[in-house]
Amino acid sequence: MKKRIMTFIILQTICIAWVYAQITLNDPGIPSIGIKDTSTSYSFTPIGNFREAGANVIWDFSNLVVTDSISEYIEIVDLSSSNNPTKYSSANYVGKTMDGEFYSLISNQEHHSLGFEGSDFRVNYLADPRLVSKYPMTYNDEFQDTFSAIVIIQGTQINRTGTVVIKADGYGDLIMPYGTVSNVLRVLTVTTWEDEISGTVSTAIDSTYNWEALSEVGPTISIFYNDGVRSSFEGSYSDPSPISTAVGKDESIENLITIYPNPANDYLSIEIAIPTTISIFNLQGQMVKKLPMLQGRQKIDISDLDKGTYLLNIKTKNNIVTKKIVIN
Repeated sequence: MKKRIMTFIILQTICIAWVYAQITLNDPGIPSIGIKDTSTSYSFTPIGNFREAGANVIWDFSNLVVTDSISEYIEIVDLSSSNNPTKYSSANYVGKTMDGEFYSLISNQEHHSLGFEGSDFRVNYLADPRLVSKYPMTYNDEFQDTFSAIVIIQGTQINRTGTVVIKADGYGDLIMPYGTVSNVLRVLTVTTWEDEISGTVSTAIDSTYNWEALSEVGPTISIFYNDGVRSSFEGSYSDPSPISTAVGKDESIENLITIYPNPANDYLSIEIAIPTTISIFNLQGQMVKKLPMLQGRQKIDISDLDKGTYLLNIKTKNNIVTKKIVIN
């Protein structure tokens, strides 16, 4: 679970732009304090050609068999209200989850992990922070870094050193159980660990495959492989389609959301009084655009969408509302 939450934290901060024939990940800055996201992740055993890299790849995950599902949340909190404001005084990003708190430093188009503090697991990268992401990133870009950490697991201290290599090693289309996601950039992160416990040294290599889509914020799907003490594959994804779940309607929430003009042309104006995520679907149930967490007055570029009728899936902390728009 910590792994899935960490993947969300890392990649929710990525802004995705379409440049020529490829996807570029750009620096979005620091997420706003108070944002909270709750989601359900589905676990599966990896199948198919997920390791394939290169240009114009079609990754087929249409026959995934779900083995588990779990509800998760992440809330961005102020450092002063965290459990360790003095220890992580250099952090400008704190993500609070049901397992603990993640501390990060986001600056100069780089995202570094400073540590995690949980009840039975803690890791401190303060001496040599671990690179999580770097911007901009497009196909064939590669970044490398070293790190060191003190890890505490149920009272046992581990001295950890390692290297991390982050590479955008492929792009193409992704076939998911709920439909096809086009224009996807695959980012592979390989972390080599060396742990020392009371003079005994062990090594491991973790590989995380993330598929990033133009239409979504955060990974469409993730696969994690550990080659060390335990060799294992694990995968997780979130189904964004409103077709697969019951959609609730709350008039009081609708009153807090204003969308205009409708019909629209190149831009859509949205006024939202509470933190909200919005996904846009066509009438075939395919998600064509996903917007990052919004609040206040926003102007959304829809010039890349074809003329027709679309559904806006509007998700707040406790409710989901669907609205219909027309693009001329």
